[in-house]
Amino acid sequence: MLDQAFYRQITFLVWAILLFSACQDDTVPHHTDNSSNFENGVFIISEGQFNNGNASLSFFDLENQELQENIFRSTNNRSLGDVFQSMYISGDIAYLVLNNSSKIEVVNAKNMESVAQIEGLTSPRYFMKIDDEKAYVSDLYADGISVVNLVDFTIQGTIPMPGWTEQMVDVGTEIWVAMPWFYQDEPSPYIYTIDSYFNSVADSVAIGVDQVAMLLDNDFLYVYCKGHPNTDVKGGIIRMNIQTREVNTVVSFEDFDFNFAPRMLMHPNGKLYFTKKGVFSLEIGTGNLTKIIEENGRDFYGLGINPVDGHLWVSDAIDFQQKSNIFEYTEEGVLIQSFKGGIGTNNFYFN
Repeated sequence: MLDQAFYRQITFLVWAILLFSACQDDTVPHHTDNSSNFENGVFIISEGQFNNGNASLSFFDLENQELQENIFRSTNNRSLGDVFQSMYISGDIAYLVLNNSSKIEVVNAKNMESVAQIEGLTSPRYFMKIDDEKAYVSDLYADGISVVNLVDFTIQGTIPMPGWTEQMVDVGTEIWVAMPWFYQDEPSPYIYTIDSYFNSVADSVAIGVDQVAMLLDNDFLYVYCKGHPNTDVKGGIIRMNIQTREVNTVVSFEDFDFNFAPRMLMHPNGKLYFTKKGVFSLEIGTGNLTKIIEENGRDFYGLGINPVDGHLWVSDAIDFQQKSNIFEYTEEGVLIQSFKGGIGTNNFYFN
């Protein structure tokens, strides 16, 4: 998370003691035995409190409707680290990216047993495997993409970039990189593509300012841009044809009223779902935009979509001091259940 301490100050001023308690259901059973494989469920990623080293990874068993908390700690008898940013699974290996701990924990995805640690990073954000021997790691402060050797889990080089790098999308030998706006820098509208063979920047395209989320669907790259309030450059969801580089706006935003970290995902029903002071669905073909979940004083911080049943998983981070509220909705926004997660739950990974 970017400058959590700074954002928390804002959080306390804005939210004060507003806590959402309606429809809360804490009857979800907790499973304490970590002997089973972590399959047919959802990994719940929780950042923890900044500088407190209490990030956590939990697993919700969808078949038995049971929650297993702190599965990394209970398996390896040590803390996961500080600010759990993201997770990436390839085969039987999972990569757990710890932003403020400047490391990546490499674990067996089936039982959470530690395999290795990737250290020497500055402030890692997202991991992407390129091939069996190489991976890229985006970074908040490093002004570059780290190149990781997956044979010995060491940093073998850096690809210079013009600032903060965030989500990455793999398009063959092209890796497109989102560039969010860092408040100390001049805003830039460009996204960049890296040639993964030569480990170098190959191209850039002007999309929009402050790119906070990105995804690929067929031949189209979708980029969620927040815009820049100081220059009154509005944001929106932008679509680029990866073959022709043609850019068009799918939806424009008329204000700068966002959550701290907006999310965007493609649903199996073909609609885009994203957070912006609530949860919206967007029909790409018609441009029909529907607010399906009202925020109602909650800070929607994480968003996930179950690829099997299409249900939405949304987290309310509250104040980053207490456990998050987690909600499961239908794709139409009907609440199914809710329960407590970890502190600062920011994402979900369905396995």
